[in-house]
Amino acid sequence: MLMDNYCIYSNSRFTKTEMNPEHIIPLSLGGANAFTIFVSKAKNSEVNHKVDAKMNNDFLVKIRQVQHGFKGHSGTEPIVKIKKAKVGSNPASWELSQNDLKIYDHIEKQNLYGEQSTTLSVQMDLTVRYKFVAKVALATGYFMFGDVFVNNADHEALRTLVFADDVENPRLDLRFYDEFSSPGVLDIPQSNSWEINKLIASRVKSSGVIWGYSTNRIIAHVFVGSTLLGMVNFSAKVEAFHADNDVHDDFGAVIRMQNNTIFSQIQYRRELEEVLTYLDSLKSVAHLPST
Repeated sequence: MLMDNYCIYSNSRFTKTEMNPEHIIPLSLGGANAFTIFVSKAKNSEVNHKVDAKMNNDFLVKIRQVQHGFKGHSGTEPIVKIKKAKVGSNPASWELSQNDLKIYDHIEKQNLYGEQSTTLSVQMDLTVRYKFVAKVALATGYFMFGDVFVNNADHEALRTLVFADDVENPRLDLRFYDEFSSPGVLDIPQSNSWEINKLIASRVKSSGVIWGYSTNRIIAHVFVGSTLLGMVNFSAKVEAFHADNDVHDDFGAVIRMQNNTIFSQIQYRRELEEVLTYLDSLKSVAHLPST
């Protein structure tokens, strides 16, 4: 049950005119109009500016955006543009769309075609990934469980991280993991579930959330364009979330978006069974032992 006029980003209530819908995963990253919650307009604007927009410009995420043709509210085709590139020693610019790659040599003043050895200069802010994953987990928890999430999960730690200027906060009981993780950064542990959830994320060309449980913690994996972006692990009274229905069970759930809609919400156990069946079929073809 979602609480009337409650904003999970603020942990406060507002009038209806002070709130608007927030896309938990932006449309430009493969989200859906149905995968939204209502939050305060001020917090929505802040999250969009400080987290979503920066995540949208992450180089690897932008590549996936182009690969899958994810479009935002404007409906324009996604393009990756790199202004700082080199062809040999010549400065160049680089532009990638779903159907074309353009390289412009600024010295020769011409577009280059065919195979070209190009050096790209890009910057990536990994802290934005932590913030984005925490934001999606925070909003997904409220989207799925409403006041059960508010009353039984450490949403305050997630909220603090999302809006913090410095993510290195030892007081926050949060654990992260992603493809760039290394020991000593935000106390990141190796996730035993990372590899299997990579398979779950890659099975269908989509974006979404893999929601799971340990004894006393919730583990939320976020994927964009079939690729795991990261996971956050936070404390919760897990028994309050256990259920047995078509959407989630005591193992969790998998939510997928495609073509701006939620096209699948499935129990984690059922999704895992389908993945294992798929792996067994591959091993059968290769004459390997089954799982």
